[in-house]
Amino acid sequence: MSTLNKLAARISTLLPRLRNEFADWAIHQTESGRWLAIRGNICIRAHNAAELRKRIRRHLAETARDLGGEQA
Repeated sequence: MSTLNKLAARISTLLPRLRNEFADWAIHQTESGRWLAIRGNICIRAHNAAELRKRIRRHLAETARDLGGEQA
């Protein structure tokens, strides 16, 4: 299997997982290889799927913390 085919197979596995995990986000991989997660007016960018997952989780945690702070 060529390197390009291996990469395509890996992406075809990762993309559905990310889309399932973060269903309310639009997840894309650009032609340049960067990963994007878009929800409303929020756009999170990363160089790989693992980094994107980490950044989305961090954003969600910070948002939850901010919302909790406003209610207290």
